Amino acid sequence: MNDTYVDAYDVTQSVTPYFAEVGDPLFDWLQKIVEERKTLDDLNTYAIDVKLWEAPSSGKYPAFREKCVVAVTSFGGNIEGYQIPFTVNRTGEIEKGMFDINTKTFTPDISSPAT
Repeated sequence: MNDTYVDAYDVTQSVTPYFAEVGDPLFDWLQKIVEERKTLDDLNTYAIDVKLWEAPSSGKYPAFREKCVVAVTSFGGNIEGYQIPFTVNRTGEIEKGMFDINTKTFTPDISSPAT
């Protein structure tokens, strides 16, 4: 019998289909990646996971922010519309903090360094 040990894993999220919407900041960012064939550091961003199931404090919810790299997997479309599917590759660099849903801002918890 073989023993299996999991000491790390890659967390990715596939966003497919993603239908482009003119004026949406995500579309503008993804289209720039496509047009300029961006690579490396130009693909870095953050994913924020907000714990909406927990009680807010002063209108802010517990959250964590993780560095990630976005990879456009294709672009084009059909009669349904222009699509830019992509994959979010999380790096494991996580900061705990609070997220204000009204201002859509993340405030890191200075007592909890990034992992």
